[in-house]
Amino acid sequence: MGIGAWRHGGDFDRFGGGRQWSTEGIYLVLDQSLVTGPAGRTRLGLFAQYGYADADVSPVQHHAGAGLQWYGPLTDRPDDSAGLMASFVQFSKAPGAGFTDSGELAVECFYRWQAADWLALQPDLQFIDNPGGRGRPDALIMTLRAAISL
Repeated sequence: MGIGAWRHGGDFDRFGGGRQWSTEGIYLVLDQSLVTGPAGRTRLGLFAQYGYADADVSPVQHHAGAGLQWYGPLTDRPDDSAGLMASFVQFSKAPGAGFTDSGELAVECFYRWQAADWLALQPDLQFIDNPGGRGRPDALIMTLRAAISL
């Protein structure tokens, strides 16, 4: 578990007009093993995160996310992993921020297939409700990532 704070000492435009010097925020993170297997190897892990930023200058005021990652979901594929996560952001309500939606929800799932010692392929599916918070249609995104380790 971790907790922290950040500060940016730049000059920022305020959504409501004017400028301000610096902005800051806080964050919390949790990464926890829920189930362990042989030799203490994590089989199921959980993560959660929260962040806060100054709504007068940041488009995102609150962010919360959580997810699960399952390592070796198939007995004959111990190096594969699968995961599911959800993330919610609350957009700034400051005058002039310009958001028509109050928040955005993203849900994502993936499967990482360890094809060889040097190659992993990871298809990923994401659904985003209110992407960008400005009246855009919901989005469904599919990607395929390849990771090569030489």
